[in-house]
Amino acid sequence: MASRTGPVFDPRVRRRAIQGDILLDDVARKRLARSRMRRALAVAALIGALAAVVAVYFSPLLRVQNVNVVGTVAIPPDEIAAMVDVDGESMIAVDFGEAREQIEANPLVKGLGFEKHWPQTIEVTVVERVTWGSWIVGETTYAIDDEGVVLPFAAPAAPAPAIRATNSTAILSAGDHTDADAVLLARTLTEQVPARLGLNLTALEWQNASGLTLTNDAGYRVVIGDSENIDYKLAVWAQIEAEVGRENMAGRTLDLRFGDRPVLQ
Repeated sequence: MASRTGPVFDPRVRRRAIQGDILLDDVARKRLARSRMRRALAVAALIGALAAVVAVYFSPLLRVQNVNVVGTVAIPPDEIAAMVDVDGESMIAVDFGEAREQIEANPLVKGLGFEKHWPQTIEVTVVERVTWGSWIVGETTYAIDDEGVVLPFAAPAAPAPAIRATNSTAILSAGDHTDADAVLLARTLTEQVPARLGLNLTALEWQNASGLTLTNDAGYRVVIGDSENIDYKLAVWAQIEAEVGRENMAGRTLDLRFGDRPVLQ
């Protein structure tokens, strides 16, 4: 009988293979052991990191102990600190949403910031609104800031700019907004007109329909309207004054609301 050729299997190995065992050589076994060790170390490191985070979160060393308020003049700093009210909270997870909402409701607050100073201090920076001029409605004069927000202060005296709302009867309270564009335009005019035309403003009036009108110390009125194209309007104003003569404009009204179609009445 012819002899059998081909691989000869150890019966014991064959039984292990049939039973589902994985057959590995020494190199493969070592590689698998190293892989398992790396996974075990990674899991241990992750568990350690999570434990460290939890420990830090609950640590009394990273709890808010101090709230410092800077930037306030009119607002008592203790009032701001009381609104923050985060003493004892974790520095990691402290939330300022509710405090921000309460503080920004104060009409004197223009800007607000929170900063963490580790390990236990919160610094609150407040930017207060300050008086720029006044807004006059009927017989009532309101103090306003440079954005037109009404302030709970006494109205400033001259030479602070004053805008008279000639067709308004609104009763205003601190925190209310007047016409922001009118205030922006008034700020620009009080700076630019003396510098570019050598004139001083003696009165500022505002109406819903016509916008802002000024009177100057040469004795005539100029209807500016809104702040759009203000540089062009000032250039047209200077050109008309040069052509007509300042002395010939006294008692008249120059309307600059219509771009390249100014009207002198």
